[in-house]
Amino acid sequence: MAAAASSGAGTRGDESEFVAIAVFNFIVTHEHRLARFLERSGLGPDTIRSAAESSRFLFDVLDYAVTDEALVSALETSTHLTRDTIEAVHKSSALQREQEEAAVEREL
Repeated sequence: MAAAASSGAGTRGDESEFVAIAVFNFIVTHEHRLARFLERSGLGPDTIRSAAESSRFLFDVLDYAVTDEALVSALETSTHLTRDTIEAVHKSSALQREQEEAAVEREL
């Protein structure tokens, strides 16, 4: 993934999406992890589908993941994802989100 990370912003966005989807898929396949995610995010079974349609949802998944040490450890053990990858993608996503929000504010 390091090669993908260095090849450009579009690729980093694709990598961020890939990692966030992998994290979310891992969360939803473990009932106790899904319950914790829903509790901490304020979402419920009836609202998660509409929340997932938001452009911010995948960022929020990454944001949640980096704050849950047990989740990151489980991801490292059970998947190809490492703590460094998750944290790097989260940081990149946060910077991209800040740039997008700043651009919108400049337009206003």
